[in-house]
Amino acid sequence: MKKLSLMVIGAMLLTAGVYAQKVTQGSLKFLKGETTLNFAFDYSNLKVNGKPEQAYIDAEVAVRNEKEAGSGDTWKEEWATSYREEYFQTKVIDYFNQTMAGTIEGGVKIKANYQALVKTTQIVTGYMAGPISKPAVVNVEVIFTKIGSDEVLAKVVVKNAKTNTYNMGALATLQDRIAGAYSYVGQNIAVAVKKAIK
Repeated sequence: MKKLSLMVIGAMLLTAGVYAQKVTQGSLKFLKGETTLNFAFDYSNLKVNGKPEQAYIDAEVAVRNEKEAGSGDTWKEEWATSYREEYFQTKVIDYFNQTMAGTIEGGVKIKANYQALVKTTQIVTGYMAGPISKPAVVNVEVIFTKIGSDEVLAKVVVKNAKTNTYNMGALATLQDRIAGAYSYVGQNIAVAVKKAIK
C-alpha cells in the first residue's frame, strides 16, 4: 500500500505541469513516424520579471558587483552561456525525451527532418527566502519548421510553466529555479507532440 501511494504521488508530481500547452497554429501530425527532432533556442525580445532582459541584467550586475566586485560581471557571462546551455536548454530536452519515452528523440544540432525553435518570451525568476519561496515561471512559443525551410508548420504556446514547489532543492538557486520551470516546458512540448502522433 505504501509503495502504491508513493507511485500515485510521483505520478501527480510528474503531471503537475501538464496543463499549459496549446497548439495555436497548424498541426504536429507531420511528426508521426519521425524518430528525431532538432531543438534550437531563441531569447530575443525576452522579458524577465516584467522588464526587458537587458534592464534585468543591468540591475543584477549592479547589485552583485556592489556586494562583491566583479561577481556581477561573472554572473552576466554565466546568464548568457552556462545558465542557458547547461540548465535551461538541457532541462527542456531531457524532459521532452523522458516524456516521449523513446518515440522521438530531441537534441541540439542532431540529424533530423524537423526543428522546434523554443522562443522564450517571459521569465519570472521567483525567489527562495528561508521558508518563504516563489517558483520561477516561464512562457515560451515553440515554432516547428522543416529543416532548411522558414515555413511555419505549427506553433505551440506553453504558458505558466512553473518550478515544482515540492522539490525545495530546485528552488534554492536562481539557475535551478528557472531550470525547473523549463523542465515543464519540455514535458508540455512532448505532450502536445504525443497527442498529435498517437
